Amino acid sequence: MIYRPEIDGLRALAVIPVILFHAGFQIFSGGFIGVDVFFVISGYLITTILIDDIEHNRFSFKTFYLRRARRLLPALTLVMILCIPIAMALMTPRQLDQFANGLIAVGIFVSNILIWQESGYFDTASEEKPLLHTWSLGIEEQYYILFPIFLFLFWRFGKNRVFWLIVIMAAFSLMLSEWGARYKPSANFYLLPTRAWELFAGSMTAIVAKDRKFQRNDYLSIIGLIAIILPYFIYDSQDLLPGLLTLVPVAGVILVILFSKEGTYVAKFLSMKPLVFIGLISYSAYLIHQPLFAFSRLGTYLPLSHLQIISLIFTTFILAYLSYKFVETPFRRGGISLKFTIIPLFVVICVAAVPHGVYQDWLYSKEQISFFESATQKTPNQNNCHLNSDEISKEDCIFGDSSASPNVAVIGDSHARTFAYVLGESFQKQNKSLLFNGYAHCPPILGVSHLGYQSNCHGYYEQAINKAINNEELDTIILVARWPIYYHGSYFNNPALGQEKGADPRVGVVNETEVQRKDNYLKKLSETMAAMMDNGKKVIFVKAVPEVGVDVPNYYWKKKYIYGNSDEMTVKAEFVEERGQFLDNLILSNIENKKFSVIDPSAVFCDDKSCITEQNGKPIYYDTNHLNLLGMRYLVASIISDIE
Repeated sequence: MIYRPEIDGLRALAVIPVILFHAGFQIFSGGFIGVDVFFVISGYLITTILIDDIEHNRFSFKTFYLRRARRLLPALTLVMILCIPIAMALMTPRQLDQFANGLIAVGIFVSNILIWQESGYFDTASEEKPLLHTWSLGIEEQYYILFPIFLFLFWRFGKNRVFWLIVIMAAFSLMLSEWGARYKPSANFYLLPTRAWELFAGSMTAIVAKDRKFQRNDYLSIIGLIAIILPYFIYDSQDLLPGLLTLVPVAGVILVILFSKEGTYVAKFLSMKPLVFIGLISYSAYLIHQPLFAFSRLGTYLPLSHLQIISLIFTTFILAYLSYKFVETPFRRGGISLKFTIIPLFVVICVAAVPHGVYQDWLYSKEQISFFESATQKTPNQNNCHLNSDEISKEDCIFGDSSASPNVAVIGDSHARTFAYVLGESFQKQNKSLLFNGYAHCPPILGVSHLGYQSNCHGYYEQAINKAINNEELDTIILVARWPIYYHGSYFNNPALGQEKGADPRVGVVNETEVQRKDNYLKKLSETMAAMMDNGKKVIFVKAVPEVGVDVPNYYWKKKYIYGNSDEMTVKAEFVEERGQFLDNLILSNIENKKFSVIDPSAVFCDDKSCITEQNGKPIYYDTNHLNLLGMRYLVASIISDIE
């Protein structure tokens, strides 16, 4: 295979935006598209190598997979090993559990599947996941396992037939991706079937380039370069990606590969020594940057400064060069036996597979374990009584005295499940019960269609709310949700501490303007409550719990056990009040209705200046916005007389 320096330059243009995106530079809102560029390049290079070997009768599965192992595993294994002691020093028990699972998943090439199950790439917790970026390696590794088998089996039927088979598979994958972007965005982002078309695009390019000698073309190669670069600045996490929009950078890569021959402006640009150098070390840079950023964020309870971020970027490229020179190159050239990678990788997987309780007892004191278990205690039946996937129905959950017929229904998103459980504890003492229906990441409103994260949640609430309205035994419906996030379409950004910032990718995925979406949301919420009250139900509207903007248990863990600081963290009451002001007119228009009442958790947790996040030295949230059992029991105890 003839070496083309412009391909290495193209790699540089892929890795730099990814690094800057993970660093938090908002101008690179679409920097994650660099991974899509990598996929096309990988598909092109791997297919070129495979075709060349097959046509010259020297193809061997053993040789191919050993070559891939030499290319990918040494640097990856080293990064995994170096991450372990830092993770042990900085991570909470919950984070360390996830990290250990991640090590296993990376080692057996399924990290994309694990991260899909944990979801998601754009949430705030992702900033502190050192192995988050390995999802793309999982996809490439799965492709490397399957595609050579396909090519070897079908090449005998002719190059043209293979090409059109790949075209058909790519078209199916693209259509699946476009559908998935709308209805299964998390699976669409992480799994091979909806990403394969990007790798296939590179494969088709390799076959076409081998058949035909494309002449250099400045215009087409410049168009291709623009198509690659522009999405880095104009796309963001709210776009339906990957999908048809991703055709723009994918087509750009194809144009650059086919037409940026030696002598073109684009080839000269991409062949500049700095870009080629970054391209050569791009794999190590990609591996190293996320752990550096994640561990740096784990090590501080304040956001990283611009100076710190810039320093981390420089450190990334320095370490990447060292990895390229002393790890990647010697292994690729065969100077070091591959067993020096395989054996350590196997050991890492075995260590990570040790039951989590074993190393927790060794790493953490009883006080630390007790602290974190209390801080992160959730509803015991969290998964049984709350939908998180595209199920349309589930058995109703009864909390309290199961022998008593419920006359109260609690309906809401993930904030409602702990509320219902703890309220049920109070009902149990009074020989009463309540009915609970909940769906994560979706407001309990009739007729809402602007959320795309869970495609069936609207149908679920149509069913659950109408069932509650028509249930003659129920006289009260309590609505509980994180109302502000659906209205604003963005996470809460605590200006003093906030890491939770930016747009929520689950909101606003259909063709509505921001004003239309907000108006529609309030209108439908009002109509939902009116439908309940018109049918004789009393509505108790519970406003949102004050959002914090940082993971509360992690914050206190860092302050107490890393820095030895026990100062309390608070949120300014004015920020919480401003975040919920959109509800004021809605509440005022209903307040005189005897069948309507409102409960504001801010009255429990906030004074005129600030809102608390701990009680007696223990956090009352289990993440950035959900109350744990301690916090919810404190809230319910304070408002139970109002509910009664």
